[in-house]
Amino acid sequence: MKSIRILGRTFGYTLLFIALIETISYAAYFFPVINMAGFFVLILVAVGLAIWKIEYGVYFILAELIIGSKGYLFFYEVADTSISLRLGLFLSIFVVWLIRELISRKFKFKNIGLIKWYGVLLFFVIVGILVGYFNDNPIKDIFYDVNGWLFFALLPVFITAISNAGQIQKVLQVASAAVSAMLFKTVLLLFVFSHQIEFVLPSLYKWVRTTGVGEITKMDNNFYRIFFQSHIFALFAFFIVAIIIINVSKKQFKTGDYILYWSLGFFSALVTFISYSRSFWAAGVVGLAFLMYTVLFIMKLSKKKTFQVAFAFVVVFFSVYLAALVIIKFPWPNPSTFSGGLIEERTTGVTEESASASRFKLLGPLADKIRENPLLGSGFGTSITYETSDPRALEASPDGLFTTYSFEWGYLDTWIEMGIFGLIAYLSLLVALFRYGLKLYKEYVQNPLESSLILGLLTGLVVLAAINVTTPYLNHPLGIGYILLATAIFVSLKKSISTGQDQT
Repeated sequence: MKSIRILGRTFGYTLLFIALIETISYAAYFFPVINMAGFFVLILVAVGLAIWKIEYGVYFILAELIIGSKGYLFFYEVADTSISLRLGLFLSIFVVWLIRELISRKFKFKNIGLIKWYGVLLFFVIVGILVGYFNDNPIKDIFYDVNGWLFFALLPVFITAISNAGQIQKVLQVASAAVSAMLFKTVLLLFVFSHQIEFVLPSLYKWVRTTGVGEITKMDNNFYRIFFQSHIFALFAFFIVAIIIINVSKKQFKTGDYILYWSLGFFSALVTFISYSRSFWAAGVVGLAFLMYTVLFIMKLSKKKTFQVAFAFVVVFFSVYLAALVIIKFPWPNPSTFSGGLIEERTTGVTEESASASRFKLLGPLADKIRENPLLGSGFGTSITYETSDPRALEASPDGLFTTYSFEWGYLDTWIEMGIFGLIAYLSLLVALFRYGLKLYKEYVQNPLESSLILGLLTGLVVLAAINVTTPYLNHPLGIGYILLATAIFVSLKKSISTGQDQT
């Protein structure tokens, strides 16, 4: 590739389309009929474009993942069930791809070395479903517990849609536009709530909560925590952008792209900070450690350049802290009541804070459940009751005993669902994908753009694996979507080498 362009027509069109969708979704809060209409119109548009070119279907899916968090920007209610826009897009785009391939019969998994690992994981997902069924777990719980894993069915769709350099460029522009929109929305919400712009506060809060996009929480220091599940893509974007800036000569960037790279990296760091998520912060530290290891031992930069990189990260951190204070303390339109430090609130009393304390209290019951059947697990839909002091859980269970089949500790959750063999199968897939990418990097080491993209995606995998320790992302469409994106890009780059295709 001559360049990895972010600033292009695809970026611009995607950003405008997302702005329109977000505006309509907000309007749907006031006029529910718009919600139903938006749900069907978006799916029809996505299907129509996917019939024309399947990659447009993947663009829809990827953009929705990044801006939608839980997937309910629009939804359709049937009886007591809400069908999310994400589920509608998943089913419709998969069916379009399947019909296209049945007609053309062109798609083959031949020479895709990773497929066997996906196959092994699929086997244990099926085992987990069967074990859950024969353990008499409620069918409804089994479905809702396993439905995130169904996202893996989009693997062939992603591989079909991202099969050459041009499609890689476009999917990166779509992802960059979606991340940019998500970053802007987060900063805007922080400003609105910090300054108590009252005429929009109630509707914005309820819209964000109803659509499942995120949580807005007032902390003890009067800081408003703005947290989206999809903020994990801010972490991914930060590390991908950072490695590209470090490894690629400034001369290879167009001016607009270079500025946008820096802006995307900075605001990704800012949003990760103001998300106030300890899990994100910890994963970010792991990502930084791996990035510095990469700089020293994989990219093999000089000690001087390595010091410059480390110093740049320190400057970025202090700049992010200052920017957060500026947003909060900006005197117009209303002075913020924030007082105290931004970091101390989340780095002290970790085990005493209600949500964290509840997470630690869950460990004992999880361990007990694992001991019941460590090899095959207890199956999907397995519920555990534990003591909690989390205000969100107390709303549903005032007695402090909360029952759920969705657990915070990601790897333990998978162990319960599919047993130790299922967990090993998933970890083996991640290791295989990482090794595949690392080997690919060595083949592209003389090409700064491709090699930087590969290392950035690998760093994202490390971050994803780290955050899954305390927050389950590997069994969620957000994490699975990133894995599918990385796989498709790696397979496309590998095919380019195998066929001698020019990556321009």
